[in-house]
Amino acid sequence: MGGFLSHLKPENNESVFEATCGPIRGNVYEHNEKIVDGYLGIPYAKPPIGDLRFKKPVAAEKWTEPLDCYEYGPACPQSGSYSVLCPDFVKIDEEKCLTLNVFSPRWKSNEYPNGRPVFVYIHGGGFEVGYSAYLNDYSLSGTIPLRDIVVVTINYRVGPLGFLTTGDDVAKGNYGLWDQTLALKWIQEHISCFGGDPDNVTISGGSAGAISVDMLALSPHSNNTKSLLEWYKAQDVSIFKKTNEVEKDFSGFIFFVPNFDGDFFPKPIEELRKEAPKLDSIVSIGEYEGLGMIGGNPLCTSKNPLENLRVTIADAYSSDVTKNHEDVQKKIFEFYAKDIDITDENDVVKKLVEFIGDYMFTYCSLETAKSCTINGSNVYLASFDYCNNETEEEIVSRSFPFKAATHGSDHQYLFGDGITMKFNPTEEQFKVMEMMGGFVENFVKYGNPNGKNSNGKWEKYSLKRPDRYFKIDYPNSEMKNDFQNGRLKIFEEVKNNDNRYENIGKAI
Repeated sequence: MGGFLSHLKPENNESVFEATCGPIRGNVYEHNEKIVDGYLGIPYAKPPIGDLRFKKPVAAEKWTEPLDCYEYGPACPQSGSYSVLCPDFVKIDEEKCLTLNVFSPRWKSNEYPNGRPVFVYIHGGGFEVGYSAYLNDYSLSGTIPLRDIVVVTINYRVGPLGFLTTGDDVAKGNYGLWDQTLALKWIQEHISCFGGDPDNVTISGGSAGAISVDMLALSPHSNNTKSLLEWYKAQDVSIFKKTNEVEKDFSGFIFFVPNFDGDFFPKPIEELRKEAPKLDSIVSIGEYEGLGMIGGNPLCTSKNPLENLRVTIADAYSSDVTKNHEDVQKKIFEFYAKDIDITDENDVVKKLVEFIGDYMFTYCSLETAKSCTINGSNVYLASFDYCNNETEEEIVSRSFPFKAATHGSDHQYLFGDGITMKFNPTEEQFKVMEMMGGFVENFVKYGNPNGKNSNGKWEKYSLKRPDRYFKIDYPNSEMKNDFQNGRLKIFEEVKNNDNRYENIGKAI
């Protein structure tokens, strides 16, 4: 939305680059003596309309006439409550939305003469909103690509167009995941002509993009249901923004998400985890994930934060989610409300923020780290805790009850771009960008955030010390022993009451 280099405009390169996907023209991004070539809006799939709507994507055919790749491709149609965050100037076009972007260093690589490592970023947005164009292209070109790494960002279908399912073979859903899979196949086929190594690809993402990464790593593919599908096919995409008018169920405020379809996920998750390749991974959260979720939360409308805590817990653990729901709700409420002064509004609000973050993000992140480790993968667990209280200028953060690192706070330090407002880094924040870029560079190149010799402070996650993690802060980052202050044990205590996933194995 506002990168630290967004005041700069790239030069349009008139020369035609004969890419293996077809001839293209791209942008030239200059950074002192280094040049990054950028190709924006490259189609990797045929238009997902007509007979291809609500279907798996089909690879784009090679073209013969030069294609100008100077601008990001349009976003896929947005849906749900957060679609209001999509600015009016963002182009939306269902027909032309399945594109990707490549940022390739131009200089000769001494370390990687046969192809540079490739870093793929998948945007978040709760599987209902989001697009690759929210990353300012010049700012992105001035971050990870300058570290001798080819960067690829992608669009994929979101909302009902990406994840509508009828629960049977009529419409299995997960089209957005199939889009991502096709984009990865495109990278395997074509990235070498951009100077990338198809055998050295790291995929990453934020929020729903991070969930996608795990799902892509798991999948071996990386009742009148027919009339329901026909109704969706007949709708204009603008109607998909009106989900806030629909009564929700236990799935919460997000209506269209990945599902266990028996196709993209042919077996239960834990079976897939055992069979999947053992891939190194970084699992990271923001210190207070829930801080970014409290503003505008329809469950937090009371002036009494204690009541908001009670209502939020009751909504999360309703009778269609858990057995003995009243006992479970009481247990969780008492856990978060203990040892606090309930007359201190700030203290109570902090506990509300902690619960929202724990329930939505941190517990499942820790469980992912554990599951990957159990099944033989190397995992690096971290919490991004850095917050510059004097300069944090995100529009949304101005309404936060307190300032701290939250959902997506690390984004601007990785890509040089603020999510909702221009990022004007101070000298200290440039140092944090350098630190974060170093972690990414080391992991992409060597599979270890500490670097080639693996002599840094960041330890691998261990089941022997399950709450030990790497605290990312400035000026000091260090290993700590109390991930989220040990709060997540409460979710282990109530897990056996959960009844959402009882029949998944049978259904698949």
